[in-house]
Amino acid sequence: MDSNANRLRGASTPWHSLFSRFLVFSFVLIFSSTLHAQIATWDFEGEVTTATTVAPNVTATAAVFGPTVGGISFPTGNGSTDAYSGNNWPPGGIAADRYLEISVEADPCYELNITGISFDERRSGTGPTALAVAWSIEDDFLPNAAYGGSFGTPIPDNTSWRTQTFMQTLSESKVIFRIFGWSAEGSSGTWRFDNIIIEGTAIADMPPEV
Repeated sequence: MDSNANRLRGASTPWHSLFSRFLVFSFVLIFSSTLHAQIATWDFEGEVTTATTVAPNVTATAAVFGPTVGGISFPTGNGSTDAYSGNNWPPGGIAADRYLEISVEADPCYELNITGISFDERRSGTGPTALAVAWSIEDDFLPNAAYGGSFGTPIPDNTSWRTQTFMQTLSESKVIFRIFGWSAEGSSGTWRFDNIIIEGTAIADMPPEV
């Protein structure tokens, strides 16, 4: 009887081992997908500024330039047909009315857990030479703060595409982002954007404890 019991226990050991490995593998997959989850993206294909993809339980606005950005157009993107471009970037310091804006808002009973933002950008030969990403939770953008240590990021003096990535965790119901450019080398200098991605997830609010 004892030897049979030992054989049965021995035969079941691999199943326990496989089950444990399955649990670990499943956790790794879930954790990895959470790290790289996207709340919203904008790729401007078809000359549209609305969000290309939006996560469940989230609303995203169309991308829009500030009121004094001019020459708005849809030139060639980064390996794609369309990007979103404007000119009249300030030759001096940062200007409050010259930016590209996007925003995301969680549905009722959800909260945004934003972990980062990335975008492709390309300046013309006389475009802006410095940038910053700022964020706010207010529609009038006051107060606001620089995001992810981005303030004063230099833009190289060439016309190549670059990917800018900034990381900072924000837990809010709504976040407005504005990308500012300044120190342009000419008022007609353009700055184009493509493949904007807001990383993170929308998480259900926990009900209050009674």
